[in-house]
Amino acid sequence: SLDVSGNDKTLLLGFLNAGIAVLPVSDLGTSSGQIDCKLISGGFHAGPIPSLGVAANRPLFATISIVDAKVRVWNITTCHCELSLCFPGNAPRSVAIHPFGHFLVVSFSERLSFFHLLAKSLQPFGELSVNGLDLVTFAGGGHVFVAAQGN
Repeated sequence: SLDVSGNDKTLLLGFLNAGIAVLPVSDLGTSSGQIDCKLISGGFHAGPIPSLGVAANRPLFATISIVDAKVRVWNITTCHCELSLCFPGNAPRSVAIHPFGHFLVVSFSERLSFFHLLAKSLQPFGELSVNGLDLVTFAGGGHVFVAAQGN
């Protein structure tokens, strides 16, 4: 999976081997063919990263893994995991982080959950019963979010 930060300066890539790459968008147009990127891997997610989202106004991004049933919130600047929440027996399917970086939406097979991003935790504050959502994302201004099912 991939996402671009709201200011179009950072590209995030999630890989099948559970690695995450962070690279400046400005490096994509270089004529040398070489691109320098930060690779975040080793001991974090236990499987592929099918969904990730980036906040436009804070140096944060969120990832999920179906294999370890975890949501992780990362700091782009330090490349460290700031928060992690496990959902045993109910793996997340998609994640979106609000452009201001204070809210998170996570889809599961039978529900959509909303979280506040606090300094030391992800605090649940709402839930909708909806089946089979494959994608969630916030609008650029964060005033609405979109949830999609199927093709």
